[in-house]
Amino acid sequence: MANIIIPTTMSQPTAYLKVIIGPMWSGKSTEVINIYKHNCIAQISTLVVNYDEDQRYHEQKLSTHDKTMIPCKRFNKLSDLVKYKDLSKFKCVVIDEAQFFEDLKESVEILLSMNKFVYVCGLDGDFQMKKFGYVLDIIPIADEVIKKQALCAICRNGKKASFTKRLLKEGHTDTTQKLIGTNNYIPVCRECHQF
Repeated sequence: MANIIIPTTMSQPTAYLKVIIGPMWSGKSTEVINIYKHNCIAQISTLVVNYDEDQRYHEQKLSTHDKTMIPCKRFNKLSDLVKYKDLSKFKCVVIDEAQFFEDLKESVEILLSMNKFVYVCGLDGDFQMKKFGYVLDIIPIADEVIKKQALCAICRNGKKASFTKRLLKEGHTDTTQKLIGTNNYIPVCRECHQF
């Protein structure tokens, strides 16, 4: 089970930001589901948010690669989340696939000013080992940051994978970052990323 921190003070719960980053297949969405389940048991109202275009497994639920699912609300922009009419009903907001939200930092700052517990999960780097999206922009305001690792899909010997490698068909050189889907990427170690 994930190490889930629900911070409180003696008198009033306080805002808290935990950022969870890592490559594909490192368990980030599993962490989201664990947070959601833990909060259900603890009776902490939790809204799970996912990027609208990420509908790999289900249109209305967030899913892990092994098809474990929980309810989620989908947005193209987090500014729409901040305006969401039912947002005040939730103490905790969990954002998955955060790298795709251009307005991540501003929206997270608003959620924190509303005294929310905020968990942000997403890729930290692209297949070229460069900053991907907007998750790294919120690290300076985070209370806690976790970098998860997968297992290298090339070594296949238990070696830790901290990076994502893009699989392209022979002869293709597309450098577009925003390509959603598990068939397009694998987790790799530093050595295997070079090949």
